[in-house]
Amino acid sequence: MIIAAVDKFSKPLKQATAMIGKLGSMAKGVGKVIGGLGLAVTAAAAAFVALGKKAFDALDDIGKTAGRTGIATDKIQALRLAAVESGGTIEGLNKSIEKFAKNVGDVVVKGTGEASYALDRMGITLRNNNGVLKSNDDLLTEIVGGIGKVGSEAERASLLMSFFGREGIKLNQVFGQGQETFDKWISTAQEMGFVVSGKSIAAIESFNDRFAELQFLVSGLINQSFAALAPVLDALIINFKDFAVEAQKSKGGLEKLGQEIATKFLDSVISLIRFVGEAGETLINFAIKSTNGLKQMGLAALLIAQVVSKNLRGAVETLQDLLNNTNPELSNFAETANSRR
Repeated sequence: MIIAAVDKFSKPLKQATAMIGKLGSMAKGVGKVIGGLGLAVTAAAAAFVALGKKAFDALDDIGKTAGRTGIATDKIQALRLAAVESGGTIEGLNKSIEKFAKNVGDVVVKGTGEASYALDRMGITLRNNNGVLKSNDDLLTEIVGGIGKVGSEAERASLLMSFFGREGIKLNQVFGQGQETFDKWISTAQEMGFVVSGKSIAAIESFNDRFAELQFLVSGLINQSFAALAPVLDALIINFKDFAVEAQKSKGGLEKLGQEIATKFLDSVISLIRFVGEAGETLINFAIKSTNGLKQMGLAALLIAQVVSKNLRGAVETLQDLLNNTNPELSNFAETANSRR
């Protein structure tokens, strides 16, 4: 049974292989062009997506840092430029302003802390004349101005350490050079035009948060779906096991069943190969006709141009080519035209 199926399988396989070979040779040239274009488009799209994600993540990080520290987003962006140009890092800047927010918060809540002496030393209060607590953003500007007025480098380093931690000492050119230098960093960033508004950053934060929620939602949906399928799959496995046991008890057992499955599978493969062969032949014929049609259109256009330009010799030759590619039975007309030239 299996041998007969294999014999029946051989001929259509050869036919389909020949058809597929013809299709492959015809599509080879087009495939190279389309493949190259596809790779270029895919690479460009991947680069664009990666660039967009990087930008979104960077802006989202700015928004999150602003939320943790109370420093305005535009100021954080300017300070990032200052940190990098001063030899520091963005990560170091984030750590320093987070340390600043913590140290100032300790003074507000506990009345003590690393920044308590430093504030007293510079005569800076945490509340304004109306008794309202100053924002961290305003305090940062005021404290940077106070540090810049300290003449001793050693004392300046001590103050930077008290407010910004170890990373603050590394950012002496950002936080330790006074109000004028600090404001210059901010104005430079604004002039360069890369500062994104707080409203836009808030929108990106919201998008990233919703996207994260979507990822959890999709993950949960997939998990719930497979959890719901588990009992069904378990029942299917049990039913198949029972079926296999019963088949083994029947005449021929699983061996006979396996032969029947193999035969039906080969029959399906043969039918598929025949379909591929017939479809391939149809496509090849269509491609040939399409190619001839395009050639005929080109010759017709050339013939019209030659007639208009009064190039009769060229027109007769083009007409000959056109007739040879359209209806060979009309070749006598072309021969007659050639004899009259």
